[in-house]
Amino acid sequence: MNGIEDLEDGGHVEQPHTDGEGLEIMTSRDLDAAITAALQKVATAVRADRMLVVEIQETASGDRQPLVKNIWTAPDLSVDQAAVLKILTEPVHPDVLSWAAPLQTGRAVRARVGTVSAGHRQFLERLEVKSALLVPIMTDGRRWGHISFDDCRGEREWSDTEVDILTSLAQLIGTAIERKLAEERIALLARTDALTGLANRTTFNDRLWQAFSAAKRGASPFALIYIDLDRFKDVNDMHGHATGDRLLKAVAQRLRAATRETDCIARLGGDEFALLQTDVIDTALPGTLATSIIGTLSEPYPMDSDHLRIGASAGITVYSAEVSTPETLLAQADHALYRAKDEGRGQFRFHSEELDRMAREYASLAEGLRNALARGELELYYQSQVELSSGRIVGMEALLRWNHPTRGLLLPGLFMPIAEKSSVIQALGRWVLDGACRQLAQWRGEAVPVPLIAVNVSLGQLKAGKELVRDIKEALARWELAPGDLELDVTESALVKTTMAQSDVLDELRQLGVSIAIDDFGAQYSSLDYVRTYRVSRLKIARQMVAAASDPGGGQAMIRAIVALAAELGVEVVAEGVETEAQRAALVKMSSTAKGQGYYFSRPMSAEDTTLSLRLTLGRPSSDDP
Repeated sequence: MNGIEDLEDGGHVEQPHTDGEGLEIMTSRDLDAAITAALQKVATAVRADRMLVVEIQETASGDRQPLVKNIWTAPDLSVDQAAVLKILTEPVHPDVLSWAAPLQTGRAVRARVGTVSAGHRQFLERLEVKSALLVPIMTDGRRWGHISFDDCRGEREWSDTEVDILTSLAQLIGTAIERKLAEERIALLARTDALTGLANRTTFNDRLWQAFSAAKRGASPFALIYIDLDRFKDVNDMHGHATGDRLLKAVAQRLRAATRETDCIARLGGDEFALLQTDVIDTALPGTLATSIIGTLSEPYPMDSDHLRIGASAGITVYSAEVSTPETLLAQADHALYRAKDEGRGQFRFHSEELDRMAREYASLAEGLRNALARGELELYYQSQVELSSGRIVGMEALLRWNHPTRGLLLPGLFMPIAEKSSVIQALGRWVLDGACRQLAQWRGEAVPVPLIAVNVSLGQLKAGKELVRDIKEALARWELAPGDLELDVTESALVKTTMAQSDVLDELRQLGVSIAIDDFGAQYSSLDYVRTYRVSRLKIARQMVAAASDPGGGQAMIRAIVALAAELGVEVVAEGVETEAQRAALVKMSSTAKGQGYYFSRPMSAEDTTLSLRLTLGRPSSDDP
């Protein structure tokens, strides 16, 4: 096997050495070029007239279709390659399939035109082949394809030695192809969301940078669309995460169907998606696409025997030359999405100059809030909760205020959404909890009877789980208060976003003896299931509903229904935002035990003013009085 093999016609052929070619194949960056070069050397050495590398691909219908990956012909051979390639893609005679069957199990096959069946001979003659040797290429134990060595000018018997050498080369090629496929799979996984198969955040950011750079150089503008699913958490909570994952896959399929191949659609994480829409020559196009996407994502999803329904909201920004970085576009789309969700969900909003102004204001407040605690700029105000029928004080709600150094007194609705998105929310929550408990202890020490103190709990605190339980236990112990002295107010919107684990935290606190109240009940979701799930102590009816308490019609009917249900479940009702005697009287008529708070009774006041007011209300002298 050192280079000479006798042929039937008495000639000699130099046997190929595959070591060098194998090394080049295994180390080359361009695998196709390395395979072609190596096989050309081998084909020349064995005096073949033509060499082809054929990959067998499976079509969508399940058929196996040959695809020529590499082809080489001897320089002195005149063959119509296009005709050859066409013949290879056409259906073949059953005799040919039978002859080629051993390739499936990794064995080479040989043929001479003079010794095969009529159907097989016709196939070889159409290809202008006198003798053929096919060596299989196997990857991961399966046939990837084969190498075909053809003699087009005379019949020859391929020797076992030649077959062994060429099989060894085919094995090297198979290993190299397998390695390349593995590298491609790894690279694809690194750039693809594993669950949905969409692009991941890294890939999306790369595409965004490319589109941004191209647009800066004069290419067509593009749009960025942020998409967030509505009510997806409900699916996870009610049907489990496995169903949630299936739903996300279905969402991905609908997004692919709704977009073009030139657009980039990515899953950024959770139930958030982003779309890069290219060639936006008309600024109305992103809105049209967003409308279509929201519509298609809102259609029912057949899941087993159920039809699940979710929705979607979107934020849109369109490239402009004034934008300095892609990150700015991401922030613009994010703010537009926040606005779409804040204004009712199931819709889209465009970024605008007004949103830009709000974003700058947001950034400024976020920076100031980080230092507000250390600078002593935060303060607790208090508003009384009273029995509507008698006016007797039954509790106090602690309300956070920010004494901003340049903007004056700021209400929590302006800065708490910022705190929720930053790490400061935990420190802020502990400060409010400790301050409220300290003030209640002080009132008790001064013989000012306040039955309980109510504190608002944010979604961020709920997400902290056991940390919130620990903070509450420590605050109660520090100020020598009982669990029943504390009420935690949790908004409906926060309950919608809590997970089952966070729900367990509320249940643990309730078992500890702390009261749980649903705040702003009726403002958005009004799910009576929350009352049953969390076994709350109080429902605090939203001020929007209370405003209609004195007006005949649907508003009164809704409040009566809530009051009746609460009475049936043994849950107290607190009406928020009571501002007129007519509202108070109407609520008392609905329930003699209803509680309330609002400007009709008192405005939120500082601790000092609240203490003075309590003493006057209860007829107790101030410590400063003679």
